[in-house]
Amino acid sequence: RYADGLAYLLRHGFVETSEGLAMDAAIGTFELSDKLLAKEQELAAEGIVIRPFGRERLVEYLSFMVEQMPGPWLAQARSNLRELTFGRFPPEAIQLALADDRIIGYCQFEAEHFGPFGVVDAWQGRGVGSLLLARTLYQMRVSGLHNAFVLWTGQRAAQGVYGRLGFTVPRRFAVLTRELG
Repeated sequence: RYADGLAYLLRHGFVETSEGLAMDAAIGTFELSDKLLAKEQELAAEGIVIRPFGRERLVEYLSFMVEQMPGPWLAQARSNLRELTFGRFPPEAIQLALADDRIIGYCQFEAEHFGPFGVVDAWQGRGVGSLLLARTLYQMRVSGLHNAFVLWTGQRAAQGVYGRLGFTVPRRFAVLTRELG
């Protein structure tokens, strides 16, 4: 969008070190595809399911966040849990991926914004993340939302996962650095 500005910075010694993507999708008619439903059955046979957050998982959820998703993701989770206690954040806005009844991933949404979203490294590459995101989008739709967006993802792999669920990239961000001195 700002090609001239980017060119100016690159001419003056800045180097593009990474990029971020904003992505969004219309979800007003979102349904789980036959392929996703088949993947859900396959994972269920392995003991992996997607479930909404329940208060009985509070301690386990916070422990998971501390160990697996620290920093701003943990702070956001704590904030949403505080809001949940006052009835201002719905528990179904947090979806959990469980393997043999242990949390291995989660996704949350606040209005039309989804995320953070993550799956433990050891469980990635098996379709858990795609199913977790799809279940979250479905919950968003049945909650009355028509759109979903993520403001920033720095992971190129996410573009494939999101793209398969109907997301497009309305904006790319260049992350630039320059040595001073």
